[in-house]
Amino acid sequence: PMQLINLATVAPPLAAFFMTMVTDDSSNNSSLQFNFLRFTRLLKILRVLRLLRLWTKGSTVGTEVTRQVVTLCMIAFALIFCFAGAFQVVETAFNDDATLNAIWNVDSFQFHDAVYFTIVTMFTVGYGDFFPISNVGKILTVMMILGSLATISEQVNKLVDLLSMTSPYARVVFRARKSPSHVIVCGNIGVSSLQDFMEEFFHPDHGEQDCKLVILGNTVPSAGMLWILEHPDYSRLTVYMEGSALVDKDLERADAPKCKAIFILCDKYTPEPEAEDAENILRAISIKNYVNQETAGHDVQMILQLVSPESRHHFTSGCYGETNTQIICVDEIKMNLLGKSCLCPGFSTLVCNLMRSINMDAEAGMSGWLHEYIPGCGKEIYC
Repeated sequence: PMQLINLATVAPPLAAFFMTMVTDDSSNNSSLQFNFLRFTRLLKILRVLRLLRLWTKGSTVGTEVTRQVVTLCMIAFALIFCFAGAFQVVETAFNDDATLNAIWNVDSFQFHDAVYFTIVTMFTVGYGDFFPISNVGKILTVMMILGSLATISEQVNKLVDLLSMTSPYARVVFRARKSPSHVIVCGNIGVSSLQDFMEEFFHPDHGEQDCKLVILGNTVPSAGMLWILEHPDYSRLTVYMEGSALVDKDLERADAPKCKAIFILCDKYTPEPEAEDAENILRAISIKNYVNQETAGHDVQMILQLVSPESRHHFTSGCYGETNTQIICVDEIKMNLLGKSCLCPGFSTLVCNLMRSINMDAEAGMSGWLHEYIPGCGKEIYC
């Protein structure tokens, strides 16, 4: 697009000089007629936007698809604007008003008439009410048709390729209406871990829940995950988007700086706990870096889930080790519960019941101990 804009801003004085030489009239006002093309110089502000990285990070072009659509619209606008002005100048320079009135039945050929002719010709409609009269106008029309077919077709093909390569979830963008208003879940998200998380997050014991849950997954959701996301209790308050916490553009799509908290989940059954923890630590650092850059030092609450306790120091020893981050080591909790259960049988069951929301009523046909056990399961601890 920048090459087309440069061509549009350089061509007017050259075309005006050429028209003066052809018509052999030094008092010709063709140069004044071409001055309107200098308006396209304002489009050079895109260079500044590119330097400021607003072209790739701005909210109006937050995805590759949106950026391609904007590029396509800008190229079409530049072609229509420039060719319409050139066609108007050429036809009015080589034909007088009487000739135009006799052929086109118009008193004067205005710029909006040239825009109309350019659009119907470029999109192969061709009503026939306007057509080139001079030989230069015919050559210009041929150049316009060939140039528009080559340029616009290329951009349309790029847009189609982007739409075919990316899933609908990779184009989802979430914008918080108020801050904070949502929670982000990312990391290694499986069907079982997501179901457990959503059952606890949206449990009725926590009261009316109006907080949105934004799920940032690495892949397209599976059939089991879609079943959970489309559940009537969760579908209204959940948003799934395909992306990575390591990419700033995906964090922008999730509106990470305005969220209440970020949960980074791990795969508790992974055969490679060191690699799993390293990935989650990199996700945490990436999120902290992005939020810090976008909000000038603002910190976001983060709950980081790791498998091995030995991996904790890799995060705490870094520059974000003292920030608002709670680290949960799965193996450490598991081993501590097993150790305490050896000293006090039933301790692990008690702690698990206190840490999980359960809504169950004792029925008449149950054993006597269940009538005592079930009401106790409804007791919870909130940290």
